[in-house]
Amino acid sequence: MNPRHKPPIGRLAQIDLDFQLQSGWIKAPIDEILFNSRLSGQARLLWCWLASTERNSRQISWHSCELKMGCGTKNRRECLAQLEEEGFISISADGKTVTMHDPVTAYESSRRLVTDEICQECNKLRGEPVEKIELVKTVTKDTVKPKEIINEKTIIIEAWNACKPETFSKIRVLSTKQKECAIKHLKNLGLEKKELAEFICAVCRGLRASNFWTRTVEKSSRNFNAVFGYGSPNDTKMKNVENLYLDGESLDDKPIEEKPVEYTNEQQALIDSIKALDYQIRMNDPDDDCTKRFVKLKGEDIKSLEVIGVKWEDI
Repeated sequence: MNPRHKPPIGRLAQIDLDFQLQSGWIKAPIDEILFNSRLSGQARLLWCWLASTERNSRQISWHSCELKMGCGTKNRRECLAQLEEEGFISISADGKTVTMHDPVTAYESSRRLVTDEICQECNKLRGEPVEKIELVKTVTKDTVKPKEIINEKTIIIEAWNACKPETFSKIRVLSTKQKECAIKHLKNLGLEKKELAEFICAVCRGLRASNFWTRTVEKSSRNFNAVFGYGSPNDTKMKNVENLYLDGESLDDKPIEEKPVEYTNEQQALIDSIKALDYQIRMNDPDDDCTKRFVKLKGEDIKSLEVIGVKWEDI
């Protein structure tokens, strides 16, 4: 059996049709889509979602599709692969544009292809002697090539340590559960194991560009496990890693410009006050009563700043 086709990866930005649909109710072909036994139930729902979504809408996203269908990223990608294999859709190389094709034409073409293949197989079976069929089934040890041994743990460790953001902790040892988790993320994106290092580095570039990971997440939680998970990742973790990978792929090793942090007026007033008090503390005698008062006021301002969401040590 041939391995399933893997559709391109990318953020959904546009859906094109090369056939006409009237607005309002969705009209789905009965045999070609609704009762097509070669499509799973979710694949049929996905076709309906694609056909019903407003063209070029800013609201288009795979996340919205998954919420509507009640499925995760993996199932949605499997449904996409089914529709693409049957010829109902095609996806651009960057994964951003889905083009829907006339389902009646695509269905007839697929049926003809399957019928031709079955006829060819039947003709071969009628025309070939039993001895030849038996020989094809026999596989000698000499024809089996040993698989290339890849130390996946070493690749992950080296890629992470080389590409991670500066504030994230290094890894020296990787457990089997951590490795399995990273491989599952790789497979979810339709990537091969030879792309493991590039995948890890792309996620790291996405981390560097993320205000959430570089500003909001505690420094103690900025580590490999927090990003990729452990063992079998859930759909939420799969989606988060996929978004980081896509963000990192779009950066393509380009230097990331640090965005200046914007504070509210209240936060900025406290920051300025702390800086002024800090200057007075450094410039005056530490045993002076005024200096001690400055130290007390500085501590109070730092606590007030933390209450409204900013840590002084992160500034």
